[in-house]
Amino acid sequence: MKTSDMHYLKKAGFGFSACAAILLSSCETPFYIHTQVNPDLSVRRTCYSDSSLIPEQTPPRLRMDFSQPNPVHVKHLETDSLIGFYGESIPVNMKINTDYARIEDAKPFFRSVPPDGNPMFEPKEQLGKRFKWFYTYYTYHGTIRQIEGLPVPLSDFLSAEEQSVFFGNAPLPQGWIGVESYEYLDELNTKFVQWYNKSLFETNFAILYSLADTSLRKRMLADKDIIYNQLKSNEIGNNDELADFCREWDARWKKDETTSLYRTREAEADSLYQEKTKIIRYFSYVFVYRMDLPGKIVESNALRFEEGHPVWKVDGYRLLISNLQMQATSRKANIWAFIASFILLIGIPILCLKRKKRKARPTAL
Repeated sequence: MKTSDMHYLKKAGFGFSACAAILLSSCETPFYIHTQVNPDLSVRRTCYSDSSLIPEQTPPRLRMDFSQPNPVHVKHLETDSLIGFYGESIPVNMKINTDYARIEDAKPFFRSVPPDGNPMFEPKEQLGKRFKWFYTYYTYHGTIRQIEGLPVPLSDFLSAEEQSVFFGNAPLPQGWIGVESYEYLDELNTKFVQWYNKSLFETNFAILYSLADTSLRKRMLADKDIIYNQLKSNEIGNNDELADFCREWDARWKKDETTSLYRTREAEADSLYQEKTKIIRYFSYVFVYRMDLPGKIVESNALRFEEGHPVWKVDGYRLLISNLQMQATSRKANIWAFIASFILLIGIPILCLKRKKRKARPTAL
């Protein structure tokens, strides 16, 4: 990624857009989480990743968390090690695993210091078990919460139906030809860019407004719509840096007032930037969860399976409009129940037949 691109992503109030997605995809840190569930619901969890891609920004730093209930085993893999990552092979050089008596005790292998509230590192998971004579059913339910705190609701630009299509939760209308699908998606992308720019505008406005005195705040509120409307809302990242944003106001008022304010309060402004740009770091990570339940999967909301086991992909874009739910149910045959049933089915008639024969035998004189 170019330095100018990284500078833009760090300075922007958010990082969600089709264009930002392309930029971020080149610097994502992958985590492959493989969970193996035992019949007693104890689990072994293994994480594969590439340590060279774990960001070292300050702050926060992503650190391995060894405060697990059981020992954590770390193994460095060969440089050419690959793992299937939701349809593509990616290089990994690190394998981490540990055991848990129950999945509710599981903790992320990594944490941000200081904490930044990334929901992808805080899944809520449950395992269940139901006995039904011939079979035992195992259920898994995981929830990763929606990203909260967006400056502008997506619904201001995209309807619920459009959001579902744009983020892959719903298919395009059936019967459409390629041109129709392209035009529809292009329209949704334009709306998404407009939402992104409005979010960026509101973020920069809030920062500048918090630094201004009462007089300047009144003028900012009076001219807010004028400044917004003169920006090109269909072009991604207009005035993404606060210094550029200030120049728009200076040009409107024909004096170097907001730029001077920014320079005077730069340390405070940078602190506000650090807080308001934390959400963009969420998009630097992508997770794949694989869940191996005992027996055979009979139901799951996963869209992909590996060796018969459900797999879910989790990233910031999938968490923009709702919580992400991971659900699966498996069924394991109870062999002893089949054997016991066979014995009962065969044995009871035999016993009844023997008893009947004994009753029919003549009594000795």
